[in-house]
Amino acid sequence: MPTKILQTEQEIEDFVRGCTFLGTGGGGNPKDGLPLLLETFRSGKKIQWVDVDEIEDEKWTTAPAGMGSIAPLTLEKIKIFK
Repeated sequence: MPTKILQTEQEIEDFVRGCTFLGTGGGGNPKDGLPLLLETFRSGKKIQWVDVDEIEDEKWTTAPAGMGSIAPLTLEKIKIFK
C-alpha cells in the first residue's frame, strides 16, 4: 500500500470510521481515539501510513495506541493520555 497522508480533519474522521467499520482498530471506542488523533494533527504533526518497505532503516515510526482493548481504562492509564 503506498504512502497516504491525511490532510484534513474530515479525512481523519473518515479514516477512524473506516477502521472502526473494518475492525482494524483492535477494539475500544473510536470516540476515545479520534480526539487524540485530531489533537496530534492540529499540533502540526503529520498523520500518515506507509508501506513497511518504504521505511528507511534509521527512521522513527509509531503505531496507533489506546484502541487495542475493550477493557475500560483505569484512572492511572487515562492520566497517561493527558
